[in-house]
Amino acid sequence: MAALEDSVRSLLRPSEEVRAVLEIAQIPESENGSSAVDEVDDPRNRRVIAVVAHKENGLSIEEGSVFILKFRPVDGSPNDISEELEVQRVLPVSDDFGVQMSQMSRNTLNLGSDGRPSLQPRTAGMNITITPGGPDARSLTFHTRDSAGLRTIIQEYKRLQAASSALQGPLQTFSWIAPYTHARAAKKISHSVPLDLRTQRAPLESRLSSASAGMPGDDPADMATLRDDWLRRESRQAALTGKCRLNIRVGTFNVNGKSPSQDLSTWVRGSAAESKRRIDVTALPLIEGVSPLSLGEVARNPIEDAGAEGTQFLSAPSAPSMTGTTVVEEPTSMEEPPAPADADSTEPDLLVFGFQELDLSTEALLYSTSTAKEEAWLKGIFAALGEEGDNYEKLASKQLVGMLLILIVKKRLRPCFGDIKTSAVGAGIMGIMGNKGGTAVRIQFTPPIEQPHKGSTTDTPYGPVTLTFVNAHLAAFDEMVDKRNQDFHDLSRRLIFEMSPQIGTAPSGVTASASRASISTTTSKDSGLYPSSSGTGFSQSSSGTTVSHSSSGTSMTSGTHAGTPPMSPSPPQQVGVFESDALFWMGDLNYRIDLSDSDVRTILASKHWTNRLETLYKYDQLRTAISNRRAFEPFSEFPITHVPTYRFSSGVLTDEMGYDTKRRPAWCDRILYLDSPAAAVHQYWYNGYPNITFSDHRPVAAAFHVDVDLFDRKEQERASRRLHRQVHVLDVLDEVHDRATVAIDGGAIDLGTFGYGQTVRRELTIKNVGKIPCTFRFVPAIPEKPILRSWLHLSLSAGLLLPGEAVDIALTATINDEAAAELNRDRRRVEQTLILHVLMGKDHFVTVSGDYQPTCFANSLSRLTRLPGSIRELKSDKELLPKESAANAPREIVRLVNWLMSHEALTPDIFFGPSDSALVDTIRNCLDTSTPFPFDSASTPTTASNDTQHPSPDHLPAAFASALLQLLASLTEPVVPYALYTRCTQMMSRDEAFGLLEELPPHAVNVWVSVTAFLHFISQSHEEGKGGGEQAKALEEVQDKPPGEVKVKDTAGPVSREAVVERLATLFFPVLMPDDASAPAAASPVGRCRFLRFFID
Repeated sequence: MAALEDSVRSLLRPSEEVRAVLEIAQIPESENGSSAVDEVDDPRNRRVIAVVAHKENGLSIEEGSVFILKFRPVDGSPNDISEELEVQRVLPVSDDFGVQMSQMSRNTLNLGSDGRPSLQPRTAGMNITITPGGPDARSLTFHTRDSAGLRTIIQEYKRLQAASSALQGPLQTFSWIAPYTHARAAKKISHSVPLDLRTQRAPLESRLSSASAGMPGDDPADMATLRDDWLRRESRQAALTGKCRLNIRVGTFNVNGKSPSQDLSTWVRGSAAESKRRIDVTALPLIEGVSPLSLGEVARNPIEDAGAEGTQFLSAPSAPSMTGTTVVEEPTSMEEPPAPADADSTEPDLLVFGFQELDLSTEALLYSTSTAKEEAWLKGIFAALGEEGDNYEKLASKQLVGMLLILIVKKRLRPCFGDIKTSAVGAGIMGIMGNKGGTAVRIQFTPPIEQPHKGSTTDTPYGPVTLTFVNAHLAAFDEMVDKRNQDFHDLSRRLIFEMSPQIGTAPSGVTASASRASISTTTSKDSGLYPSSSGTGFSQSSSGTTVSHSSSGTSMTSGTHAGTPPMSPSPPQQVGVFESDALFWMGDLNYRIDLSDSDVRTILASKHWTNRLETLYKYDQLRTAISNRRAFEPFSEFPITHVPTYRFSSGVLTDEMGYDTKRRPAWCDRILYLDSPAAAVHQYWYNGYPNITFSDHRPVAAAFHVDVDLFDRKEQERASRRLHRQVHVLDVLDEVHDRATVAIDGGAIDLGTFGYGQTVRRELTIKNVGKIPCTFRFVPAIPEKPILRSWLHLSLSAGLLLPGEAVDIALTATINDEAAAELNRDRRRVEQTLILHVLMGKDHFVTVSGDYQPTCFANSLSRLTRLPGSIRELKSDKELLPKESAANAPREIVRLVNWLMSHEALTPDIFFGPSDSALVDTIRNCLDTSTPFPFDSASTPTTASNDTQHPSPDHLPAAFASALLQLLASLTEPVVPYALYTRCTQMMSRDEAFGLLEELPPHAVNVWVSVTAFLHFISQSHEEGKGGGEQAKALEEVQDKPPGEVKVKDTAGPVSREAVVERLATLFFPVLMPDDASAPAAASPVGRCRFLRFFID
């Protein structure tokens, strides 16, 4: 009985008290002539009666109700019941509530002494008839043989009814039972289909209504949004037992109508270096997909495809905008590493290949049913796998004209994949033809309990994760970028999967369906074109969809991994590609580089252009589309470290690198991804393969680890119901007296003294001190304005707390160039008020303050020249010198250049190696305060030391060089005005270039001359054939080298002065003449570099 009482108590809120429980049997109204005895013996009629009491807060009023609970049916078997309870009805114990009892007799069959059977009547227990209050209430009849338990129920019910009779009517509200009886209590969060990835990745506050101080938004709707988000996260977390790692390799190849005629092994399997990276990656930090604005990630990844002549390069760091000094570091995660899906092999668990232009025939543009092309490429893939091919089999494929998507899986993991759906749409001629468009495959992966063996069908309690793969071919030609963006949105909307009416169990079964038209899947004989496990073939439809399945005679039904329970509520009839746990998008996306053909080829062919791939990537149309939120906005892409993969030619009209002279080189072939916490994607490889040359494109491949949740689906459903009961009161706040109340610890946040390049972290704690769950959000002081200043960030901007729960929220201030530019013009004392709005409650205010130290970084040249002293001494801009009294050049830049010019044995290497960030901070502080540098004279070496007061002389030049680069890069205005860029790129001689300087402002001319004279000086100091240090090194075997594993070796000969000048010019022109973000087209980087070289040579 104690266990039964605990089960009932687990369904109630803390404010309710269980007084008595009794297991009984309900006797329903018989419509088929069955007897009451038959109904009592039916286990489906098992019930539990519980008498529950509740006291209103602050009052001595006690109300009682009788809860009728039933045992939940077993998932997938409604005739069987589990031991899990759920509330069926709640009956308030009011004056007109009544209970009647009677004895129930039943006949028993006895054998007499003569062996003849006879019926003997006997008492078989008590019948209880409960009559709820109200004129239309219908009585309920129950039966029990536990007379002692029944007496307890009656005693408690009568005591509560007596208390009810003593109260005046208006004081009885029974509002506390609303969470158990309200119609909205039936609403559940669906776990059958993942939430749209775009919604998952969007900030939570972006899903809430517009609100501000004193002007709340739609609080009820916002509460529902926060509640649903909380339920999804907490129910999954409650069911989570660990992580399973799935190893996936994805490749894309525009084959230009060709059949495989070369060895594909480097593309299909990867190189030895990649295999080593796959094995070692668990012990190394993973490089996440980068934002299109995080170009520094590209610069720090020195892997580049060096298959073609002239593609080797020596990577140098781009001019950083600031030196990061972390004041408070984030804690290091100590989570256990994910368990591999297949511990017996390090080879990819799943291979996914997308092809474009598989068939260029005119007939194929209209309609194609041939599978010959697919069969040819399957042969090539399995041949490339070599002996490993015996361990793989085809899982599914989808073809639309020239687009083909193939999934190949390890045989031992085949039972873990199911519920396969396919889709295809055309976006070519007239918007429907199949020469352009996309194909997609949606699969569910259910992790095994333990490592499966060949032919294993071990059941698993784990729920599945959904993975979706899209292979797309978007509009061609350089100027069609808007059409490409439109194609992406069109495919995102039209690529849909028809879902089955319900999700049930199936022994490793799968279902194939097309996007809109019904696809009949028929079994065909094993073609023998590629290995197949015993008894396993593949089925194929006329539309080009094939799905492997068991041919043992078992009928295929819609389902997931064997033993997976059905989902509730039922999934929608159609889902899109974003309703997944992870989405991979590959293909010939056809995005080009927004530079002239001449610029692209010049940069690619240059052996000494600093960060040449980063330079080109700045103008990549896909990067621009993502950063401008025009297409692929939420996707991530690994740093591109291979040369463009389009367009190559084997004819005479090619350049020295093999590119077709009629088409501008571009990264047309791309692989992007979008993940979620349920399937976290970690990419560790992204490369092109120039050795496969029979197409005008080069294939591209990416390698991923996907860490999927190991979660018990039944436990998730139970947790979801339990958690929903805890927060359901949020739906009926108008029916309860309690209101949400919070307390804030840390209502006044002091950031202390902070400055440029620093990150400061503080915490505040919000605690729910009320009796009901509360939801909260931070709102701006002014409508439609940001909650915080741009340099402040909250780790949590909205959330939900149960009674007694608390949450720590981190407030982080990051002072980068943008923040410093804003703060340099403000008062030193920074103050802001955070407004915490409790939904359906009141607002709370948190003050944030700190003392900012101004810096000479992130200022304009004109402002620096007007400083009367150090910038730290400046109280306001009113103290700036008049323009006519301004200095000829900023003293901070002059100090740095003078120090560098006075250093002995200076070489260009100081700009290309690492620098000591602590030394750079010290140098910057001296510039900000106009104090002498705390180092010995540049001409007087000191002993090596880690002390910034006495650093090693080898470290000082690099630190000063880095400080100069950072200062120039942080300027809010370029040294050369944007309006002169076009003319600068047109200068074809040194005299013309020097003549144009006259049109620059005087302070800009002086800075330009000072910096370029210094660069000329160090380039001259590099003697032909001698020294050169790091500049005489080149990358060795950069082909297929992962980050951190690139080695260098001395080249056969010295680096010429020409190469030194080019390296310096390509490093400094983006700093002195950065891109104009407001210009419709970028000024030629080659032209800007040439203009700078006129002054360095």
